[in-house]
Amino acid sequence: MTHTFHGNLWVLIGLYVGNFFYSISKRSLNVSFPLLKTQMGATNAHMGDMSSEFSFAYGVSKLLGGVLSDLFPSYTLFTIGLYIGAIVNLCIAGTSSISSIGFLWMLNGLGQGPGGPALSRLVIEHWPAKSRASVWSSLTFVRIIPHHCSEFLFVMKNYAFDWLFTGMQSRVSFVTSNNDALPRLRLAGTL
Repeated sequence: MTHTFHGNLWVLIGLYVGNFFYSISKRSLNVSFPLLKTQMGATNAHMGDMSSEFSFAYGVSKLLGGVLSDLFPSYTLFTIGLYIGAIVNLCIAGTSSISSIGFLWMLNGLGQGPGGPALSRLVIEHWPAKSRASVWSSLTFVRIIPHHCSEFLFVMKNYAFDWLFTGMQSRVSFVTSNNDALPRLRLAGTL
């Protein structure tokens, strides 16, 4: 198999971006939980249940992802996991039930599991043995970035989805009841 620097560079960039969004999707519940507590009445027990459901589903699907990586193209598995994570997070933003969020979060874990084995296989397919360790370590480093900037990203996401999925009346009541948000919204150019 011949490898070109240019071709591998685009594959690496795609894997960086995909891995970054996998990490953001995994982190979204932890960062959004304070909002779930205040707006939906979620408890720490709910958070524990949802985290356990995600971990179990993620572990099972990661095991099955290894088998699926041998049967299906790695790009397909890697991409499908990203789509499932995106769709599930959009569905979570539109639901108003804690039990629905728990079920959707478990589906997120099932969708994300095959991404790891697919990522490993893509590294093996596109890089020679002598450079795989450095490529793999840089890809795992990308997972750290969302953990440091996710609080900011998810606060912005929660504001965006609050404005996207609610009617005009709730938008007006949000702005009038949350006076400290008004200057930030004006700065952001939304008012």
